[in-house]
Amino acid sequence: MAISLNREGNPDGTIDLSVNIATTMFYNEYWEKAIKELGIKIFRENGKFSKNELSGVISELEILKQWTISNLEGIEREYMEERIVNLIEVIPEMFNQEDTILYIY
Repeated sequence: MAISLNREGNPDGTIDLSVNIATTMFYNEYWEKAIKELGIKIFRENGKFSKNELSGVISELEILKQWTISNLEGIEREYMEERIVNLIEVIPEMFNQEDTILYIY
C-alpha cells in the first residue's frame, strides 16, 4: 500500500491523476514523525487542499525537505527528499481548473 496525492477529476468523481508520496510503512515512520514535529497543517494524510492553499502547501513541503536533510541519512534521506522535490514540481500542474481539490490518501 502507498500514500498518494490524488486528483478526482473524472466526470464520475474517480481519480484521474495520482502521484505517489511514499509506501505506507515509510510514510508512517518518517513523514508522520516530521509532520508532527513540524506542526504541518495542510500536507498530511487524509488531508485535502485547493489552489488557494498552494503557497502554504509548497512552504510546508520546503520545511519537510529541510527536516529530511537534517534528520535522515542514506537511502531514506534520498528517497524522501526526491519525493518532496517531485511534489513541489508537479503539484502546481495538477490544478487544471480553479475548483480542483487534491486529496492525500
